[in-house]
Order: sequence, then structure tokens, then C-alpha cells
Amino acid sequence: MNKHRSTPIDFKEVLDDMEDEDQNPFNLNEKIENLKIELKNQQKSMTVAEYNKKRVIFEYLTRLDQGKHKKTIRLIDDGNIAEKCHIWIHSQGETTTSQKFKEFVENKLLVDSGVMRKKPLV
Repeated sequence: MNKHRSTPIDFKEVLDDMEDEDQNPFNLNEKIENLKIELKNQQKSMTVAEYNKKRVIFEYLTRLDQGKHKKTIRLIDDGNIAEKCHIWIHSQGETTTSQKFKEFVENKLLVDSGVMRKKPLV
């Protein structure tokens, strides 16, 4: 194998090319598909370092593309929710457990935030 062979695609090049991604949404999918084909067809002719580098770029772009379709909202990203969690955790000191935190989130935080209704006592 040729250890000094230059890599035609590198991480910086891929990221620089992504600046116009909004103008061409299929560009990322095309890059992912091209890398997939290249990794499959040229695996034997690449150095280990070259293959690993391209594989990492492929994995990164695949995860980046999946992130575009994510429709979930994390409550912890809300500053008020995060602050309430921090305050509660600090108020518990060293006596807190994951079970107590779960109960706080389910019975107090989510109810006060309007995400869940209070569970009726049985």
C-alpha cells in the first residue's frame, strides 16, 4: 500500500463545501452516498489511515443528516426547566438519589410546567 498517497477528500474540505448546503439540500445526501460507494469500492486500494479518515467523515455526515429530521424537543434545553432542576439538586445536598430526582421531575416539575397532569392518589 502507498503510505504517501494524498487523500483527495478531507474533513475541512467537506465542511467548507457544506457552507452552501441550504441552497442545495441534496448535496449532503450526495456526499454521503459518494463516500459510501468510495469506501465500498476502493477499500482495498486505500491505506488504513485514508480509509479510517473517510469512514469517520462518512459517519459524521450520516449523523449530521439524521439531525436535520429530529422532531423531538428536550425539556432540559429550556433554561427555566434546567434552572429548576439545578436548584432542586442543590437543595437536596448529598442525600439525593436518581429515584428521588425522577419523582421530583414526574410529580413536581412536569406538573408545574403543564407537561403532565398530577397523578390522582389511589
